[in-house]
Amino acid sequence: MTARRIAFALIGLAGMAAVPALAQTATPTTLQPQFLPATAPMPSAPERVEATPQDREAAITAIQAKLNSIGSMHGTFVQTGPDGGRSEGRVYIQRPGKMRFEYDLPHPMLIIADGRRVAVENRKAKTTDQYPLRLTPLGMLLKENINLRDEANVLAVSIGPETVSIIMEDKDSKVPGQLTLVFAAGTYDLLEWSVRDAQGLVTSVALYDIVEGEQVSAKLFYINENIFPEGRTR
Repeated sequence: MTARRIAFALIGLAGMAAVPALAQTATPTTLQPQFLPATAPMPSAPERVEATPQDREAAITAIQAKLNSIGSMHGTFVQTGPDGGRSEGRVYIQRPGKMRFEYDLPHPMLIIADGRRVAVENRKAKTTDQYPLRLTPLGMLLKENINLRDEANVLAVSIGPETVSIIMEDKDSKVPGQLTLVFAAGTYDLLEWSVRDAQGLVTSVALYDIVEGEQVSAKLFYINENIFPEGRTR
């Protein structure tokens, strides 16, 4: 899987970028990854069951409250692609609308959302692809006010002894694919998300060493139009 495909898969843009389908789809992991070293093998998922209607509504309310409480966060991510390949790096999020994924070298990609656009920079090829943030599954998480009941079709809520997960898609079908979020049971700390793109390929992103509420420099979310002007813009 090429570096460009890996980067597009992280934010659910693989289908939009006309990336050819791969034969193998990875299954997202769900044990608390923020407590694991980046090089550790991911353990098997604990047993989870579909929530009762009452528990489902309570979980949606708790998830929505937790997401809206996040102003800023930063930490480390481990990305597992559709072919099972792994990449690592640093993630920074500033709601509303801003995020940054810095892949560790030798991976050449850098992903920045500045509130309106997502720019995917390839520092090796010296190109930049840009897309509207609202057309990516992660755009939903970066909104100023997240209302899952109004803005998403919640397809499933599963509850286990260690995690709570929710699978959803855009209610208006403007954003292709599905987004799965995995939270720690009780605290609802965000542990992982996975994106299933329009081609059915799944990419998961596990978080660890996450710090919430600490100020993140605005410079991290600046898209420099003049560095790598070539590429695709939509």
